[in-house]
Amino acid sequence: MFLGSHKSQVADPVIEALVVYVFTQHATTGQAPIEVIMPEARSMPLYRLINDPFRALQERADVKPEVPMADLLRPQEAPA
Repeated sequence: MFLGSHKSQVADPVIEALVVYVFTQHATTGQAPIEVIMPEARSMPLYRLINDPFRALQERADVKPEVPMADLLRPQEAPA
């Protein structure tokens, strides 16, 4: 057990809450506090994941839209 382990357990929820607050869009303005500092924040993956998680996951580049089929399941051309 580390000497500072109790301190980190208390700080983690505080840091989490702060990050979520900074990246979450406010209902009244439609803007997150981070956007005031960094206008390009809307394109950041964390911003997109917090504010629109389903779209962010859907648009991930490593998700394959079509799974390749086994060769024997593919339709074969009829012999001439």
